Amino acid sequence: MNRQCGLVLSALLLSPIASAETFYISGSIGVSMVDDIASADLTSSSQPGELPEEISLNGSAFDSDEPAYGVSVGWRAKDWLAVELGYTDLGESTQIVRTPFFGTTVPAPDLIEIPPVGIGFPNVIAAPLNIEGPTLGIEEWSLAAKFSKSLVSGWSANWSVGITHVQFDAEGQFTINEIVTLDPLVLNSTSIPYASPDNEVGYKFGFGFAWSFNDRFSADIGYQRHDTQVVDVESVTLQLILSL
Repeated sequence: MNRQCGLVLSALLLSPIASAETFYISGSIGVSMVDDIASADLTSSSQPGELPEEISLNGSAFDSDEPAYGVSVGWRAKDWLAVELGYTDLGESTQIVRTPFFGTTVPAPDLIEIPPVGIGFPNVIAAPLNIEGPTLGIEEWSLAAKFSKSLVSGWSANWSVGITHVQFDAEGQFTINEIVTLDPLVLNSTSIPYASPDNEVGYKFGFGFAWSFNDRFSADIGYQRHDTQVVDVESVTLQLILSL
């Protein structure tokens, strides 16, 4: 009887520790990849006959690989199910500017300067081209469900799906060069900044593989796709997880 009481008491004492280990924190680092055309509305409008105060990113093509990192807290409700709240910085995607000159491709916001050249007709020149393409910073808050399936030797496969709240920060400007006179050449330059898209609610999903070093520490390498409603982002990250 005393031995049975001792076993019950031990179980009661150990149960809070087991419960605390269902919570975890994690940090991740990796790369985000964007190859998409932006779909964004203007956040400000202009009066008829006037230049806009800002230019929309709508139709801008982005193609870049950027560092990504994030942090999260989670609750492992079951061996196969966890709920995770996280923040991810998906980096600053850069627009690729394609010029009409011999198909030249350069990453924005590099400055392209084409000097005035004669094209066989008097007093006719090609005006200098001045393009400073935008960069788009993307930050994501997410609430996701994570499903796991044990494999062998501490390895497991996992899948995740979640809803996201995405914030954008556009930088860069578009410069319009207006020819005032040809001889001498006088240009009137006007620079218009790009507008940051409004915050959006999107979603993400992904899969990966995890390896447990011990009961408290594990590592997860995975792929995720983020639909931000403005551009689609893919990411590959390494996540380090510490159970509490």
